Amino acid sequence: YSGPLGKTGVSLEIRSGGPATGFQQVSSLLYQDDSILLGYVGTDEAIQNSAKAPTVAVFATYDKNPQIFMWGNPEWDFKSVADIGRSDAKVLAFNGATYLSLFQHKGLLRKEQIDTSYNGSPARFVAADGNLVQQGFATNEPYAYEHHTRGWNKPVKFLLVEEYPVYQSALSIRADKLDANRECLRRLIPLFQQAQIDYLADPAPVNEQLVEIVEQLKTSGFSLTEEGTAAAVEQIKALKLVANGTDGTLGSFDTDRVQSLIDELTPIFKAQKVKLKADLAPDDLVTNEFLDPKRAL
Repeated sequence: YSGPLGKTGVSLEIRSGGPATGFQQVSSLLYQDDSILLGYVGTDEAIQNSAKAPTVAVFATYDKNPQIFMWGNPEWDFKSVADIGRSDAKVLAFNGATYLSLFQHKGLLRKEQIDTSYNGSPARFVAADGNLVQQGFATNEPYAYEHHTRGWNKPVKFLLVEEYPVYQSALSIRADKLDANRECLRRLIPLFQQAQIDYLADPAPVNEQLVEIVEQLKTSGFSLTEEGTAAAVEQIKALKLVANGTDGTLGSFDTDRVQSLIDELTPIFKAQKVKLKADLAPDDLVTNEFLDPKRAL
């Protein structure tokens, strides 16, 4: 999808990821295709690829990780991942998820209760009558399961996975492209900040466009509705998923938080024989250099 970037005279092109790119990691795509300037990279992926495909995040699109664990058994009242780990509930999730390894390492979940055969379909959840815990996103599954899931179509309960405070979908650039694009980023990133402020203030026009674009793309098994996108914005606001950083600026990174993630995930990746950048530090992964400190919610 391409269009003019405000009144800058620059054309902005947005490309689909996920199934359109064979579910390749965005950090890898940035190194495969030199024409891509920016991509959405989570902090865990940035740490994982800090040696072979290093990226630097320049704008935190989410301040809080929107990832959830959800379930349908009304008798369950989990308040934390540890609560789930102390239960007999089966946890259904995608294979290879780093947070699962971390939670096992920390003793929050037990290996025998984790099922990594999840493929994105609601079929298992429905067949189990909601008697399992399944991964999801606060902005998607709770609404979709209540309104658009045959065989269920009722509310689910969920909790945010706050024990995994990655910066999800942080706008990132290849580390080796940072210097050459500094002037561009100084002008561009404040536009992203303002766009997010404007969107949360009046999301309807953009949501209408999103629904149209997804229809045009003819995605297999994925659709958007205006009601669903409106519900997503309400979740963003209610759960404060998009918020000012600790310094009061929209889109900023907390380096102490990034350091904690480095400390926790380094042994996980090393156990998986993943080579990380030597002496990896927050400044290798994130920067607030290009943010306008006056842009805030």
